[in-house]
Amino acid sequence: MHRTPSRPAASDLLGRAPSPIANDRGSVMVLALMIMAIMMVIAIASSDTVVTENFIIRNVGIHKENINLVESALLEGLQRFMQIPDNNPANFDPDISNTDWINNRADAWTTGAWYNRGDVSTMLNANNSIAADAGGNLLTLANRGEAANGVLRYAVVGWAPWIFATGGSSSLVMGGGAVWHTGRVLGEYVSTDGGGADNGNGMLRMELGLRRQW
Repeated sequence: MHRTPSRPAASDLLGRAPSPIANDRGSVMVLALMIMAIMMVIAIASSDTVVTENFIIRNVGIHKENINLVESALLEGLQRFMQIPDNNPANFDPDISNTDWINNRADAWTTGAWYNRGDVSTMLNANNSIAADAGGNLLTLANRGEAANGVLRYAVVGWAPWIFATGGSSSLVMGGGAVWHTGRVLGEYVSTDGGGADNGNGMLRMELGLRRQW
């Protein structure tokens, strides 16, 4: 019986077993796996970036909402103050007036603590201010679950005659004895939840200077 001798593989002319390294039939799969790994790393990095940017956008949005809330409290306080009758100076005296949200400008919290950025405690409370959302009509606070917590308040600090640098106070009423007085409307928002704990929406204080004559 005639047999045809087998021909050694091209890579095995010396009779040695072919090297597995010389077999490149799996290189495409390896290359595909490497590309997939790179794409996965890029996807994870992009996902972290998106999450971070979403947090930044959320924080910016909350801060803008806080500004709008405090500005609305200031305007409400201004309107309410301007409605106080000016026929009696006692209406504006924090020691005499029945308006408990008119405060003495010499009180410690109105001068030092109010401007201390490191003091995150509530300065305006039921004893010295009015809740700007007493009726629960601010949708932003309602959505945050804070509508009934008194987290947004306003108060008035003053008042003293407006004195010129050269002395004397200003008055547009000739002979009437009325003079201009200066003071501030304060607005404060401190984020708390129903239990009184901080819920992460931040805090903000603002003030509005004004003059009134009496």
